[in-house]
Amino acid sequence: MLTQLRFKNWRSLRDVTIENLQPINVFIGVNASGKTNILDALYFLRHANTENGGGIVGGISQWGGFRKLHTVNTGENEIELAVSFKLHDKIAEIYEQYKIHFANGDDFPILFSYLLKEDGKSLYNPEPVSLPVKNFSRGGAFTRTWQDYYGRAIRDYARFYKTQRWQMLHEGFLPPLKDIQDSENITLNSIDPNARNVSFILNLMHRTRFDLFSKFNQDLLELLENVRKIEIESSFQETKIRLHEKKFEMPTVSFGTRRLIAMLAAMYLLDMDLSPLPLPYNNDTEFDDLENLPLAHMPGLVVIEEPDMALNPGLLRRLVGKFREFVDGEHPRQLILTTHNPIFLNYFEPEEIRIVERDDDGYTTVKPISKRIQEIWFEDEADPQALGDIWLMNVLGGLAD
Repeated sequence: MLTQLRFKNWRSLRDVTIENLQPINVFIGVNASGKTNILDALYFLRHANTENGGGIVGGISQWGGFRKLHTVNTGENEIELAVSFKLHDKIAEIYEQYKIHFANGDDFPILFSYLLKEDGKSLYNPEPVSLPVKNFSRGGAFTRTWQDYYGRAIRDYARFYKTQRWQMLHEGFLPPLKDIQDSENITLNSIDPNARNVSFILNLMHRTRFDLFSKFNQDLLELLENVRKIEIESSFQETKIRLHEKKFEMPTVSFGTRRLIAMLAAMYLLDMDLSPLPLPYNNDTEFDDLENLPLAHMPGLVVIEEPDMALNPGLLRRLVGKFREFVDGEHPRQLILTTHNPIFLNYFEPEEIRIVERDDDGYTTVKPISKRIQEIWFEDEADPQALGDIWLMNVLGGLAD
């Protein structure tokens, strides 16, 4: 589970550290305050670690290069992204740091540095490497210089955590109800950021983990009172999602309903795979407890931009209830959300909120709700206050004038 995020010279985040991340984390702030920049850094790290993402070089190209990634007017050419996380009880907190130095402000070549620590002790800190290099590949560049056996296993574990256990949905995600079969381009171990593969994920769940599909169906029925069941129809040509009301098949399905299906699919996808953790170095005594660890038991993260979009306000309490069931389950789960909706915010706790603002120089700041504000506004049992209501009073910050 993520415990800390660190950004330096990443877009509007000139120098920001976000500490003490909770099982549920909600970022609030005005438009263009930097919320999406925070989530985009997570997308970037995930993409840069995937085999078909082209590594750091591919990520820089896809995200628009130096001018799109780097904080303006800092006089520095280096970006730093770092994450801290807890993967297993047998492994101390892991710290991963990525540094990208753009020579002369050009996109390429870059000088790339990587640092890996466990409980503050360095596991891997090689010399910086110039990228791109001829015949560069993820495996060759990293595994060739690992210092020891244990470090290689932790590095693989951390990479797998980011690429397979982070499920991320962009703000405008909307799953299609019918997909043409295209097996070569379908990804089933992670949700598409725009939710384009939801029907295939649900079809796989229906066929291989009907127990999960039944629970998924029950969750959807609890959220949508007029829905009786969800069906997945699959043929050689296409896969369809069908919803049935209590008396007949629903002729149309709203945007909000489709987004609910995608959010539930992202959460349930983390529980799908019961195969052992694929660690190539897991025969050491340090990893005895991990050797047969099912993937579904690993920590999982779901990131959703604007989950309340297109949803009726009366539904939001039940949705947050499902989020709490998700993070309070048997295995470690975490949520990172953004919202502009004060009604939605009412159902969260003060310690789950991060306020995102711009300072006088235009750079993003991120802060929790102060202890003083919590004492004044949220700890009076005789007169309890709701978060969203207090936000609208402009007590917390992050509200447009």
